[in-house]
Amino acid sequence: MKRTGILLLLLTLFILFFYILFPKNLGGNSPVWELQERFFDEAYGGLRAEYFISMRMQKMWHEQDSIFYIWNDHDAFRMTEVYLKVDKKIADNCKIKTSGMIEWQRYDLHMLISADTLTDAPICITKGFWEYNLEQTEESVRELEAAEEIDAQALLDTVLLIRREYREALYRISGAEYRKVCAGIKKAIIGLIAVWAIYLLTWGTVEMVKRNYQRKVDEAMKDFIE
Repeated sequence: MKRTGILLLLLTLFILFFYILFPKNLGGNSPVWELQERFFDEAYGGLRAEYFISMRMQKMWHEQDSIFYIWNDHDAFRMTEVYLKVDKKIADNCKIKTSGMIEWQRYDLHMLISADTLTDAPICITKGFWEYNLEQTEESVRELEAAEEIDAQALLDTVLLIRREYREALYRISGAEYRKVCAGIKKAIIGLIAVWAIYLLTWGTVEMVKRNYQRKVDEAMKDFIE
């Protein structure tokens, strides 16, 4: 029992450290008291984007019923890139990379549109040697429309829609993953309690049997001596 107790103690320390105090989340281990911040704070938005846009997270995006689906470019030997593709009905040839950046190729306008999904930074539009910044102001919209004769407002509305949908989907996925990690911690705690309860109960039963046996042996020896 003593050897079993030592092995159980080592196992407990391992589970306590790697599954309870420093559980694995977002691709690494971090303190349990930082979990909520890592899953919901804006400062970790980039980390969440990089982790959740991966092939192993395909199912979670589908479960959230979002306008995105995970896609990858690969050759015969290795995967070269993983990103989210936006529904063609909303923005054809538009993808969101693991960095959280939108890259939208508008072949009909000969433009490359890029924007950060995690901030409200201006949208960058590149056409040939020209580069424009489109902001959420009427003046910015009018300037782009005058320079390129395009529907800048429709373009802006589409990017804003993608940003909003992306943030909401990422928040829901983060919440689902956060609950999964918390459930794992709870399961590990309950498992340790159950194992130790069984061990202590077994140890107590064995000790009781040994004492009863020793008491009977002592009584038998006493009667024999007498």
